[in-house]
Amino acid sequence: MKKTVIILVSAIIFLVVIALLLCSLLETRTTYAMGRFKWAPSTNFWGSAYSDIAITEKLEKQFRAMDDFLNSRESRLSLAAKCEADEKCFRFGGIHPVRGTKLLYVEYSGTDSNSVQCVASNAAIMLVTFYTTNQPSWEVAYIDSYCFTPRSYWEQLLIDLENSSWWPFGN
Repeated sequence: MKKTVIILVSAIIFLVVIALLLCSLLETRTTYAMGRFKWAPSTNFWGSAYSDIAITEKLEKQFRAMDDFLNSRESRLSLAAKCEADEKCFRFGGIHPVRGTKLLYVEYSGTDSNSVQCVASNAAIMLVTFYTTNQPSWEVAYIDSYCFTPRSYWEQLLIDLENSSWWPFGN
């Protein structure tokens, strides 16, 4: 009886491990791309009252306008055409500030790293062009774009195990 239970539990654990390994191998890898640009509105943008609430509201309006601009159907089609990609191959992740700097980055994700990086780069360039045309006194410049694929859960788990003190195979 005990032998049967041990074999049954071992078989279940083995099947769970095999299923998890198969799932990790079959998962599609999402690539993320960031297009960075410098965005420094002129001093008259901030106004004479430097209250944090007023500045935050103005920044939120600008970020919302940038978001709406890049999320529009026309922008998506234009970016897809420039990068020779299907507009359904990439997803807009938003515009985010880099803390403590005047840098912003446009985030896109998808499965094809080349098209995602192309889209992120061109989106940042579109925003820079928009602001240099409509707000010439603002300091806006394209910086760069880069692409990365985060580690899968299993890769990260193995790295964490290797770095832990109880890993049996040495550090």
